[in-house]
Amino acid sequence: MSFRDVERFLDRERIRSVIVVTPLFRSRRSALVYAATLGRAGVTLHYQPVQGWREQTRGRGAGTAYREIMLQWLKLQYYRLFVLPFV
Repeated sequence: MSFRDVERFLDRERIRSVIVVTPLFRSRRSALVYAATLGRAGVTLHYQPVQGWREQTRGRGAGTAYREIMLQWLKLQYYRLFVLPFV
C-alpha cells in the first residue's frame, strides 16, 4: 500500500486527523515522510513514538544499541537528502 492509496482512503472516508505510531528511533524520519505526503493533503498528523522490541537491547550488548541508533540516523539523512526533496 502506497502513501497515495492511504491518502485516497483518508479522503474517501473524510478522515482529517491521524495518529502515527512509530518505533522510537524512526520517529523523526517517519514524521518527515508523513508530513511531506499526508500533511500536504490537509491531514492533521499526531506522532506517538514508542519503544518497541527492536530498541530493547538487554542481553545483546551495548554495541547493538549504538549500531541501531547509527543506522536510523543514516536513514534519516538519506531521506532528507535523496527522498523528500523529490516528493
